[in-house]
Amino acid sequence: KILMTIGLEYGSEIYQYVTNNKERFVEISDKQTVERSLEMANYWYVVSIMRNKEASFEDVKKAAADYSNAYPGPQSQRMERMAYLGYYTDKKQYEEYFKLQDQYIAEDLKSDKKTGIRTIQSALNDVAMNNSFSEVKDANGWAIKKANQLIKIDPQVTTSYIALASVYKRMGNQELTNKYADLYLSKKKESGEDVTQRTMDYINQLRKEH
Repeated sequence: KILMTIGLEYGSEIYQYVTNNKERFVEISDKQTVERSLEMANYWYVVSIMRNKEASFEDVKKAAADYSNAYPGPQSQRMERMAYLGYYTDKKQYEEYFKLQDQYIAEDLKSDKKTGIRTIQSALNDVAMNNSFSEVKDANGWAIKKANQLIKIDPQVTTSYIALASVYKRMGNQELTNKYADLYLSKKKESGEDVTQRTMDYINQLRKEH
């Protein structure tokens, strides 16, 4: 049980031993713990390949495919997407990153509106509110386009407004920053949703003129 708690290294002798004797470990621990430990070893292996500067995109695809084959289901798709997008950001191949995000958004909107909305929200959280994209060419324009797309799909989804406020702050347009920060708060009020103190602190930072 201690071994399951500290974690396993994918492909190691111990990992292979646990894999080959899984039922035995289930008896002394429990099925959920053993399977979760093996899955997390696979997960961190994919992440390590994704972050490896010497790894190719094909290396990442193979690692993600191995994970998907071992753990089929919704989580495998999330893993693949995380790995591919992470590879492109780590390698600073932002044009490919944006193309892939566009592809995922289009696929999910076609499949299910709510899923598509969540995919846009996730992308905006990455690009509009992540400082690592602040100096990336076309990041601001891409985020503005996606935020406006989200407003057209559902104007009550507040992510678009705080994303726009963040991007316009990054661009030095305080007037539009304030406009979309106010819209974010008004939409939250309309829906009856609370604004966390952390979010309110963030908005107050956006509103500060430098």
